[in-house]
Amino acid sequence: MDISIFKDNISKWSLFEEHIPSTCTGIVRFKYPININFEEFFDSVELVSCEYKKTNIKGNKWKVIFKENKNPGDIVSARCGYKTKGPVCSVKADNQIEIKMCLKEKIVNLKIHVNSFHITGCKGQYHILESIEYLNKIYNFNIEVSSADLVMISITYNLGFKVNRSKLNEFMRNDGYYISSFPRYNRKGVILLRESKIIRKGKPIKHIFTIYSSGNVTQIGSTGEMAEEYNKFRRKIEQNKEYFVDI
Repeated sequence: MDISIFKDNISKWSLFEEHIPSTCTGIVRFKYPININFEEFFDSVELVSCEYKKTNIKGNKWKVIFKENKNPGDIVSARCGYKTKGPVCSVKADNQIEIKMCLKEKIVNLKIHVNSFHITGCKGQYHILESIEYLNKIYNFNIEVSSADLVMISITYNLGFKVNRSKLNEFMRNDGYYISSFPRYNRKGVILLRESKIIRKGKPIKHIFTIYSSGNVTQIGSTGEMAEEYNKFRRKIEQNKEYFVDI
């Protein structure tokens, strides 16, 4: 196969630092436990109406559609224990309250404990700070922050060529650096897994790459290792693309 048109173009890849996260996961730890009765807060919270859609076949997961006319700080769903209001994703929220809250630009999911909260759907530290502002000013949580860290991020980019997914999966399985799969139930993208050095809840975090036939890639992983894994991935792709490029 003549792949001269795919002459090594590793220099054309963006530097990792140039990628804007598509979504992030953060953890905020408090200086002091907050004095909030979650059941009372759940019973008293008033939801604003929202549009949402099912995101899986069984219909037990929901995506809230962001509307610009919402007020920052509005809550569109809540869960406490088995009690729910509005569209929620998790099965149960023990010793915490889970809410979906509107920010100026989007909706984030917050799982709030007495000593910390976990945020998903944000795009950076500024969304964490915005969430804290509304929890304190509107809902009187009186949070004093000890630390606020982004622990997982997701980025998207394109390889610059179309991918033969079956051949990519075969190559990666034989190569052995990643655990590679091309799930029959999915058949959308090849999924590559690589265990992180970082342990959380007794298990290593996984770096996940999903590669589509268009060459689009979604990469998810631990913040501290993302750049290293991105550079390893791009080198492996550039050095071996002749085996799975689709022309």
